[in-house]
Amino acid sequence: MFTIVGQQSGPVSKKFGIVPSSTVGILSDSGIDARARSHAVNELKIVIEDTQNVQLVVPHLDDLIEIVSGLLKDEDFKARSEAIDIFAAPVQKLPKRVVASKAELFVRKLCRHLGDTNGLVRESVAKTFTQMMHVVSSALVLDLSCGDGLCHRTDRVRQETINLVIIALLTFPSSDFDLPHVAKTVAIALIDERRPVRQAALAYLESTDT
Repeated sequence: MFTIVGQQSGPVSKKFGIVPSSTVGILSDSGIDARARSHAVNELKIVIEDTQNVQLVVPHLDDLIEIVSGLLKDEDFKARSEAIDIFAAPVQKLPKRVVASKAELFVRKLCRHLGDTNGLVRESVAKTFTQMMHVVSSALVLDLSCGDGLCHRTDRVRQETINLVIIALLTFPSSDFDLPHVAKTVAIALIDERRPVRQAALAYLESTDT
């Protein structure tokens, strides 16, 4: 059990089908104090992870993703970490067709956070991508990730996108992918201006050399 911020007697007004409006209000208020915001993020995580009626979120999924993507930019590590958990919950619980229809949106919002300054956040983002690959086409998720990640302005994102390619190819059968296409896509990073990105690309190409 948990206490909803601002909860009163009587029916609780809901946003996104299942989330108390008071919680969303706090998350939408840029002037709210850090403690209340942290508590609201945790409440949102609990609601999304524990609800048995997650299908109620489907008509509001774009709006939910938008507010959670804002939390991924929070200065507080705990808030960013819990936001990734909130992203992961619909991926795990919603029907495959729904996740597939929103795959591009999920990837676009998450990809930039492959370069988060906190290593645990980067790992959590990569794990969420891998979970998405299990739910929908692994090739599709990887293609979307490369499309966003390899041209990102932040070199850490470009580097971690290549590491994601390696993880995907180690996790899923090679028959899932168009390997010549993947190699051609990653090879672009060999001329990247940043050495760690070039090294990651070289490591990938060397690992696939037969």
